Amino acid sequence: MSIVIACYNTPPAMLREAVSSAVSQTYSPVEVIVVDDGSTDPTTREALDLLAGVHLIRQDNRGVASARNHGMSQAAGDLLLPLDADDVLEPGYLAATVPVLRGDPGLAIVSTRATYFGERTGPVDLPDPSLPWMVAENSIHNTSLFRRADFDRLGGYDEDLRGFEDHEWWLRLLLDGGRARVLDDELFRYRIQTSSRNASVSSSADALRELREAIVRNNPLHAAALMSMAFESLDVALWRMHEAEARVAHLEHHLGPVVKAFDRSPRLRAGIDRVRRWKNRRH
Repeated sequence: MSIVIACYNTPPAMLREAVSSAVSQTYSPVEVIVVDDGSTDPTTREALDLLAGVHLIRQDNRGVASARNHGMSQAAGDLLLPLDADDVLEPGYLAATVPVLRGDPGLAIVSTRATYFGERTGPVDLPDPSLPWMVAENSIHNTSLFRRADFDRLGGYDEDLRGFEDHEWWLRLLLDGGRARVLDDELFRYRIQTSSRNASVSSSADALRELREAIVRNNPLHAAALMSMAFESLDVALWRMHEAEARVAHLEHHLGPVVKAFDRSPRLRAGIDRVRRWKNRRH
């Protein structure tokens, strides 16, 4: 099986940590491919040259989707695992996921639960990857295992996307009839940093619009089903919003005596007022 790491100007220490986590897997054999997507930072380029135990590929800067596709097209493994150059696998990641994917032909994607590290810590809380919910929101980590045969058949990541390329790819695999499974073990560490690619992409309205267009463009046989699932996911989102409002009302009711008792506390009053303003904006 093959791990493909796309790199663009990644700080050397983070790059070495990601690569070390890939080459140190307890499962074997493992091929590790690092694709340099046209890095211009001399420290990154030097660190790439010094990597050991990997197959290094260099290309002009064309984006992470292109870098992943390039590396995966050169991979020798029958299973593929993308890994961002600043994230980390626990040593037993492949030992846990590979047998599960190989043991169930109906599965298209296998991943594990994850933890944040860097500027945020704690477990990554994602809903189960059901197909209707995936139309509205990605609930599968970008680092998840899938089959090389599906990559070849469905064409891999959409290189026209400037972000959310993993969301579109997972959705394409699910619409093709595959299933996704998330193992309970926390074997993937997802780095949070202010300058991370996801932090900048997630706030881009243009990137979201391009994602929706790509989902429809790449799945023409599923247009009606996509529309139905979009409405279903909207219903789920509205239900969650109403549930949150009920919790706010419950909290406000029980905090009433506290507010009266600590009426002289400006800080507490300000906090309660913020909750009330949030509730009023929902109506």
